[in-house]
Amino acid sequence: MAKCEFVDLSTNIVCGSSNQLTKIVFNSTLTKNPMVFYACGIHGDLRFNALSFSEKLLQDQRNSNAIDWESYKETMKNIRWKNCRKCNREIGDVATYCIEYFWMREKQNKIGLRRSFILDNECAKSELRLYGIGNEIRKDQTLDSMIK
Repeated sequence: MAKCEFVDLSTNIVCGSSNQLTKIVFNSTLTKNPMVFYACGIHGDLRFNALSFSEKLLQDQRNSNAIDWESYKETMKNIRWKNCRKCNREIGDVATYCIEYFWMREKQNKIGLRRSFILDNECAKSELRLYGIGNEIRKDQTLDSMIK
């Protein structure tokens, strides 16, 4: 059974919850095999909302008629296909990551794509740190081993 692999950076502890899991797949242009992680409903939604914030802000402007349809369409195309979802910079020829969020219903054995995001290399590395990649996660460490 899968569990939440989200690491709280302030405490360096893995969540480990198995409630309302979200499957998160990191695809890179540098590797053949994707990296797959699981996050609980709280941590998965937290990161999903953070990465989709610029899109939601643009949709709110469109719903309130603050921008016209052509501007909305062009800006949305840039957000979805040309800009990094975390830092909003234009992605050039650098290595990129596509992060796919899937919703899961274990009782019904269903899985579906929620949304995918394009991130540049640096922003993807910072996202990977939230799942223990790049951080050394120490388990069952005692004070004696730290003193030596």
